[in-house]
Amino acid sequence: MSKELQEQHEEFERFTKMNTEELAAATAEYEQEFVEDKFRALTPSERQQWLRAKRRGRPVVGKGAKKISISIEADHLSLIDRCAELLNISRSKLLTDGAVMLAKANGIVTKKDGRLSRGKASKNAGAASGKAKQPGRRRTGS
Repeated sequence: MSKELQEQHEEFERFTKMNTEELAAATAEYEQEFVEDKFRALTPSERQQWLRAKRRGRPVVGKGAKKISISIEADHLSLIDRCAELLNISRSKLLTDGAVMLAKANGIVTKKDGRLSRGKASKNAGAASGKAKQPGRRRTGS
């Protein structure tokens, strides 16, 4: 444990061992107005610690994740959730892996590098879902 962390731990321990009166006396200065005038700028070490604590969200993997909103029938969602639970993976991973497998099986994605190979899709690309491609339903990116 670093010296700085050791000091913080000892300070914490000191406060946890105080009785009510001792704690009130030790924190009396914070009952005053404009106590923030007594604050100081963070040291570089404290600033790094603050930034680490402030960081939120999942770590970036690959090109990063993007949240989307889709509609799925309740029965299908239950099936997806049950499969993900049995496989001990997230719902997102199950759907992503399924989409990649379907794309590879239909020649849309090459098996070597996982890149999209436009125009290589087989004529039966829509057959796996039981539906033919719907013209005019193409979604453009934003």
